[in-house]
Amino acid sequence: NDQKERPADHRGDMSGLSQQDHPEVVVATSGRSSCQTCGESIGKGENRVGMVGRSSGVSCMKWMHPQCFALNMRIEYAPTGRARCNADRDGALIGKGEPRLLMRMMKTSCGGEVVAKAQQIYKPANAAALLTRYLSVEGVSVTAATIGGLDELEAEHRQWAVDALEGRDISSREVPVGTPATKPRAAAARSGGEAEAGGSEAAALPKPAAKSAAKPEGKPAGKRAKKAAGAPKGVASAYTLWCKEERQAAEYAPLSFGEAGKALGAAWKTMDEAA
Repeated sequence: NDQKERPADHRGDMSGLSQQDHPEVVVATSGRSSCQTCGESIGKGENRVGMVGRSSGVSCMKWMHPQCFALNMRIEYAPTGRARCNADRDGALIGKGEPRLLMRMMKTSCGGEVVAKAQQIYKPANAAALLTRYLSVEGVSVTAATIGGLDELEAEHRQWAVDALEGRDISSREVPVGTPATKPRAAAARSGGEAEAGGSEAAALPKPAAKSAAKPEGKPAGKRAKKAAGAPKGVASAYTLWCKEERQAAEYAPLSFGEAGKALGAAWKTMDEAA
């Protein structure tokens, strides 16, 4: 198919890449890349799907096997009403509880947890043309009717979602609204799942507990009390007065302040107490 004939590789110029760029299918021009999801190498001449991710603060293309990318897709009820479709950034928000399609780049962390390193959100109908392209790549066994999460939708909503994903006309049908699955906010943030750049909501970590406004009684530890205005200065020590006078001597004139201080300290130690 036409995906196999595309030579683009994106290894050269990384400028202009955006996390809102649609995933694209290209042919690997070398055997050096590895799938972000399964970790296995992608052979030269094989199809691969690229999504824009971040590495060391720089946007770059990350690769997956087409089958791994298809298995990473998920349809779910929108947990909020703050997201816009990545294919229609100026369009209406996706309402809370409406079905939405997630295109994700999943990766296993060092701790063994599978997390989303990149994600884009689409209204099912807006994703139909893209989905047809991705699922028609050789070796992909996933279909619009077997995308992950469909079996978790309410029974009467599944056919609407499949029809939308397959590009059928659903304009005369009401958009279904279901109950979103509960998801801990901290887990959502760890999974990278709600990044605004990818056409989705921002997920916040739980706020730390508020600090008590009560102040401890008495003088705060480690803080010196403020001197009252007009209070007399502290009395200088004998050593301070002696150093001030001795610094005027010619023998200390060529020395730096620090060197003179060391010499004066040594001289003070050798002085007879009677002096």
